[in-house]
Amino acid sequence: MKRLVYESQGSQYFQAVKDVQQLDGDMQRFLYFSKRVLSKHSGSNTFTYSKVYWNDDNELVYVSATYKVMLSKTNKVFLTNTLNAGFKFRPDKGIEFWKGMKFCALDSATKEAIYRELGCEWVLDGVPSKYSGHMNYYYGYFLRSNAIINRVLRKRITNPLDLVRAFLSNDGKWRDLKLRSNAALVLKLAKQDKVELEYIFECLQVEENPSRLLQWFATKESHKCEFQTYYHHGDLRWELVRLGKKINCNWSHKRLDELHTRCSRDIREMELKYMDTIKYPYSQPCPMLPNMELIDTNLRLWEEGSIMSHCIYSYLQSAIERRVFHFHGTFGGEDFSLAVQEYRKWVDEEVEYVSKFEVQQMHQAYNKSCTPEQRIAINDWLSRTEVQQWFANEVKVYEEEIKAKQQAQIQAKISETQARVNGLPLAPPPLDDLEDLPF
Repeated sequence: MKRLVYESQGSQYFQAVKDVQQLDGDMQRFLYFSKRVLSKHSGSNTFTYSKVYWNDDNELVYVSATYKVMLSKTNKVFLTNTLNAGFKFRPDKGIEFWKGMKFCALDSATKEAIYRELGCEWVLDGVPSKYSGHMNYYYGYFLRSNAIINRVLRKRITNPLDLVRAFLSNDGKWRDLKLRSNAALVLKLAKQDKVELEYIFECLQVEENPSRLLQWFATKESHKCEFQTYYHHGDLRWELVRLGKKINCNWSHKRLDELHTRCSRDIREMELKYMDTIKYPYSQPCPMLPNMELIDTNLRLWEEGSIMSHCIYSYLQSAIERRVFHFHGTFGGEDFSLAVQEYRKWVDEEVEYVSKFEVQQMHQAYNKSCTPEQRIAINDWLSRTEVQQWFANEVKVYEEEIKAKQQAQIQAKISETQARVNGLPLAPPPLDDLEDLPF
């Protein structure tokens, strides 16, 4: 190694192993089986280490390996390693990757060290954006291809605008939209924290004129939720993708509503041709209001969408997984469809949360808004303790069923393996005595 550029925090574990090797054999064995060789409270005998360095051939090398603590027959701990991935870079030849590595999968600290070492600091400019993909910077969304990254490191691309042009010309999804001439607009949108490029792409792919819609996005002082309202909370977008249809961003909301109704009907008719009966019964009767029905089969959900002329059937999988609960109700002489969803408010750094089941969607036929009296009645019903408990219990029962199935699958795999070796317990291969650490 000619010069070290960067190394990960895993380097501290090498010294921890050396310190343990100074102890007597009984203590080494005790710490090994307690999984405390690497640190007092690590709870693991495995760690990953990576480094970036210049080698003697003037190549910038990145290598990552997984190290595992092992125990020899003489109760001596030692390390084994498995090469994960890596690359070497030369300005005149570019990057040569090992083992199918993707540069964009590197952690931000490693990428930043490489960009700075090779004089590509412009990639790191700008205020960090939470919507920038694999990196915490504006341009991270465009740096997902090894080919483009290679051109950046070789200084064939030296500014953000050229980077976006290369991305729009080479990325498999964006290339078909033919937006290379609109690179400046895409770059502008990438620098807006409230806009997610992946969401914009989902809208562009169903637009008759992507360039026009891109300009619409760039001139709107809106955030993502307003964009979703424009496209019916995403329902219409996915219907158009499934049916291979396009729309025009200048169409009125009324025309889009009519299209949404027609697309929902077409999808229901296509689904019916291949539909098998799927039942997802609930463990306990739901404490419902009079004239309410809990929907628990795919055929009844399809029927609800057909009668009410909306897209409730597209949420079938969510209903099966207890992420959404569907009801049909009648109040004040008018029918409506109701979807209830769990909303979680995190109160302890995503460890503990407060859960509450609330209305996700509630519409009359043709997605007509429900009356205030209907909404008040449903909200009062959802505020009842026994109703909230019923929803929470159904979610819990479903999650326990899934865990039980997973445990059964694991046990079946173990039984299959044991049967394959004629019932004998599986044992690790014998290890030779090793005195020196392989690093």
